[in-house]
Amino acid sequence: MRDEVPNQSNPGGKPGKSHLDEAFRKASRQVEQTGQRIHQAIQDKHLDRELEQMITYLNDEVVPAVRSRSSQALRIAAKKLAKLAEHLEQGRD
Repeated sequence: MRDEVPNQSNPGGKPGKSHLDEAFRKASRQVEQTGQRIHQAIQDKHLDRELEQMITYLNDEVVPAVRSRSSQALRIAAKKLAKLAEHLEQGRD
């Protein structure tokens, strides 16, 4: 039978236990970090898709509506200015 001699890194005298514990802790940290990186990548990809959809919506829906309403607003303003000009001309007579 062999005598086990406890050492400072293994105070309980069980061979390799602290080394195994440290290996498990390190592996656990690495798995957690990898999980976080994967989660972040998924979020980033999702964010990219959301941004693409928002840009498409702005280009396809908002910009044409603003242009249409802007030109429509200018036409309305032009009509009102024409009426004002007529009113001013009638006031001179």
